[in-house]
Amino acid sequence: TALAALENEFTYVSGEAAQGFHSDGTYLYHTRHFLNGTYGAEHFELLPEIASFVRESQYAFAPGLVSNLFEIYRNSFEPLISDGEMIAMANGRVPYDDASKAVRVMKSALNLINVLDGIDEYTDECNKIKAKLKKYYSASSDYQGLSIDLFKQAYAIANDTSLPDANDYRITKIYTDGDKAVHHSKSFM
Repeated sequence: TALAALENEFTYVSGEAAQGFHSDGTYLYHTRHFLNGTYGAEHFELLPEIASFVRESQYAFAPGLVSNLFEIYRNSFEPLISDGEMIAMANGRVPYDDASKAVRVMKSALNLINVLDGIDEYTDECNKIKAKLKKYYSASSDYQGLSIDLFKQAYAIANDTSLPDANDYRITKIYTDGDKAVHHSKSFM
């Protein structure tokens, strides 16, 4: 069915050369190329919009698929953003600059928050994403490419003093399927 085909977009693929989101956070495309910042960002950009459409219809996704959006964001994109830009190893060969790729991911994260904020079971996850967005994007960041509504939302998040501090973000992320690794700590990225 059409709903089953849409649900496939929210699930992980498996296999060494399978194209799409892998459970380790890698987004492979064109056989074995690590393309989180390009094709992966484009793929992810559509998922909150699909979730919103389906949620407001008579159909419902299988339990857990919408929760996968948070996991995909955390594993496939969050570790690859530094100082408001997508790091170069995630670029692939698309000629967008690093900042515009990161803004595309920010737009997707804001849309994800819009779809799920206010639903009790997703409140903590939405606040964690907001805290990370606040860390990456200051009130003076370049929000080019955002709609006016998303710009106002991003600006409000950047200035929200109630959000928890995400400045002590520490992670070592290994993308085994993509043959990449990234490390964040207070003084290193």
